[in-house]
Amino acid sequence: MGVFLRALLGFGILTNVVWPWFLACATYEMFVFHQKNVRYPKHGYAVNFLLCGGLKEELVIIVGFLIDILWEIMLDSMIVAFTFFSFHAGILSGRFLINRIF
Repeated sequence: MGVFLRALLGFGILTNVVWPWFLACATYEMFVFHQKNVRYPKHGYAVNFLLCGGLKEELVIIVGFLIDILWEIMLDSMIVAFTFFSFHAGILSGRFLINRIF
């Protein structure tokens, strides 16, 4: 996905990759999360902190699921950012070498 975003940026189709990536990733994560059959969020420390804060259990579960979705988006974003920047560095290095040779 990072290579695809870099190609779109290189061809001038996109000028900013953050918003298209975030919208696509958030849509995907919510679609996948909706198909999972889980009852409680997996990040226990955040859930315990909110429960000790005096919030209702239903609200804590919803906030916990939002934390889980944002966590998945962050992990996917780190992987895509790494491939995007690696491919970008490869393109810049290739251009530099070609300019030095010719």
